[in-house]
Amino acid sequence: MEKIKRVLADVMAIIASLALLIVGILLMVYADRGLSLLRLLLIIFLSIMMVANIFSAIFKRKGIKEMVIYTIAHMLIIIFLIRYKEAYVSFVGIVTGLYTLLTATIYFIDFCIAREDHLSGILSKLILSIILYIASLFLILIPDIGTDLIFIVSGIYLIIAALIHLAEAILDILGRRINVALSLPVVLGALIPPRVYMSIKSDHDLQKRIVTESHDDAPLEVFIYLRDDGIFESLGHTDIAYKGVIYSYGLHDPKARKVFGSAGDGVLIKSKKGPFIENCLKSGHTIIIDFKLYPSEEEMKLIEKRIADLMKDTYPFICESHAQELLGEPMDAGDYISDVYRDTHCELYKFKKGRFKTYFVFTTNCVGLADYIIRNKEVDLLNMNGIITPGNYLNFLYRLYQRPDSIVKGLEILKKTI
Repeated sequence: MEKIKRVLADVMAIIASLALLIVGILLMVYADRGLSLLRLLLIIFLSIMMVANIFSAIFKRKGIKEMVIYTIAHMLIIIFLIRYKEAYVSFVGIVTGLYTLLTATIYFIDFCIAREDHLSGILSKLILSIILYIASLFLILIPDIGTDLIFIVSGIYLIIAALIHLAEAILDILGRRINVALSLPVVLGALIPPRVYMSIKSDHDLQKRIVTESHDDAPLEVFIYLRDDGIFESLGHTDIAYKGVIYSYGLHDPKARKVFGSAGDGVLIKSKKGPFIENCLKSGHTIIIDFKLYPSEEEMKLIEKRIADLMKDTYPFICESHAQELLGEPMDAGDYISDVYRDTHCELYKFKKGRFKTYFVFTTNCVGLADYIIRNKEVDLLNMNGIITPGNYLNFLYRLYQRPDSIVKGLEILKKTI
């Protein structure tokens, strides 16, 4: 029965991939009509959402105020889409141009950081940023023509994604595997944690797995953090644990930050898993998705070598509360890393050189370090845009967990219960 379900799932994946492939080809071939199609789909989608909100409020007899606000907002957008076609075209072009401008700036900052850290192979970052700057100006200044470019690029992206998923499904039927996933753009990747969190809340089987502390000590664990107080940590955070020791990389030195707090000295926390997780959960608002990975003996040796190589380039870092402790003063510093040190007495390190010397939230981030340590033939996330967010990684690992023969054998949801 399980085998039949697996084959049916693969068949559905093949059909979905073919549909995605067709959409990608249509977007490329009929790029000039893409905006009209998108406008029509938006009108239909907003109309359905508006009607659904009204019926939901009527039958549940609550949320009337929210329903009125959403209905008015949906109606105004629909009227705008119907009445102002030219403004809509310009709006799409300008918004996409601004997003492309932001992406170009991210790559340029990444190039400047890499150059400052004397890294090799950085010319491609500069070239890509220049190309994106030119494309963004083209989209902003000539939106009517520039939008064709949007749909051509979108079509190429969908075709590549469709071919990857198609190959995965076909090889799975044949008893073989290709273990890659296409990384989403950073904005879409940032939206994944809330979506997965909502699916977890609605999944009764997963709800049974909520625990207050990690029980199963798998050789390798990946922790992805979410919030449960109505405010999602969009870009989130990712840590890994190997044989009960957590490695957490981040922008943890408040005195060494730049670029509006998005970059600075990379700090590595090395701590026993138990006290560290307890510290993370103590607020009562944090949810940790704990993926349990079981690599082979050969893969574990590679992981140990990467960790050893990583630690060679580090030197000890003393945070504010540690400095207070050494002076015999009360440890009352209020920054994050001082709070972690008070609770765990963890080891802290900075990097003398290498790609992790400087942390940059969009590129050289916590996922980059986890991916560097873990990456193998199965956990291999292909990122087209060079940017991997915790949202991308969460989605990728969750997909692996759903496969019975993958390296991800377990999943726990850690949350403080009151």
